[in-house]
Amino acid sequence: MVLRVYRVSVSALKPGMRIGRSVVDATGRILLTAGTVLKPSYIQYLKQRGIPAVYIINEAAPDVSPPEVVSPETRTRLAAELNQAVVELREVMATRGEASLRHWAGVQLSRVREAVARVVDEILRQPQAIYHLQEIRAIDDYTLQHSVDVCILSVMMGVSLGYDERKLRDLGLGAVLHDIGKVTVPEAILKKPGPLTADERAEMQKHTTRGFEILMRCGEFSFHVAHVAYQHHERWCGGGYPRGLKGPEIHELARVVAVADVYDAMTSDRVYRPGYPPERALRNMLEVLPDWFDPRALAALAENVAVYPVGTLVELNTGETAVVTGVVKGRAARPRVRILRDPAGRPVPEPWEVDLAADPTYWIVRTLTEAPPALTPELEEAAGLMD
Repeated sequence: MVLRVYRVSVSALKPGMRIGRSVVDATGRILLTAGTVLKPSYIQYLKQRGIPAVYIINEAAPDVSPPEVVSPETRTRLAAELNQAVVELREVMATRGEASLRHWAGVQLSRVREAVARVVDEILRQPQAIYHLQEIRAIDDYTLQHSVDVCILSVMMGVSLGYDERKLRDLGLGAVLHDIGKVTVPEAILKKPGPLTADERAEMQKHTTRGFEILMRCGEFSFHVAHVAYQHHERWCGGGYPRGLKGPEIHELARVVAVADVYDAMTSDRVYRPGYPPERALRNMLEVLPDWFDPRALAALAENVAVYPVGTLVELNTGETAVVTGVVKGRAARPRVRILRDPAGRPVPEPWEVDLAADPTYWIVRTLTEAPPALTPELEEAAGLMD
């Protein structure tokens, strides 16, 4: 069952709220099930596990449902298979050396490949779907869940770009493995809660080259998949790494994943700041950082993300409070909303809906969420957008 939810930071949770989407760890184990009524002990447990936010049932609009692009079962399976593959890869690299990579790829990554194929199949069955809910991830699970979300969003963008199924599977596999080289980066650097030193940054940036080398030595992947790991930090305008490529010199699939990678990084909660709301992240990418990205890939992102996801509480130009109830692909900035409170903050006796795409007298002023700081070069570094 799809519950009616909105995202709330753990610091803002209150006893009596109900979990709207099961909270799971990197292995797919459920920490709290959907429908659980929060108690102080549960809130403390979430904090101890490093969970930055959860989805809560919106009691004021219990029939508002953020649709799933990919089923929770498929998402959880991909995360679990990727986690197992990473665990085995670390063991191979530490104890048996890279000569064993082909065996690792043949066993572990074949399962990841199958899980990616399921993601592609589900997305192809609903081409008009739009990306609403990012998976909540614990601080220690960031890279894993980030890779899963980047995979899903990249495949959706690939559909918009007209890719066939084979190309979508290469794109999805490259996306879910884009950070595989980070298995060689020390944990202290990966989880450092703040800007890296010059030496640490140089070590972090080696993950692209190392990821490419790992995948090429496996013998299980196409040239295209390995180049996603190699080139996803190159920038359309140049100045990226590891080779400083620009424009069409960058592999096409890596250009798509680069966009999904930055969007997910911006909208993710981190130790040092909450995630950006989707409309803020997209605006930054379109207005502040547009030279970083292939324009076609950036347009594909804008087509596929819900600027105001279903369930988002917003303030309208009239001063009224509303909840987003529907988003149509291609008109994401003008969703359908339900008016819940008048300008004085009083609940309206009979909530009504307005289609902003059809009524130009209404527009959204802001989302009623935590506001992260403005995008600066320092924040780009701290947020990992250059990692």
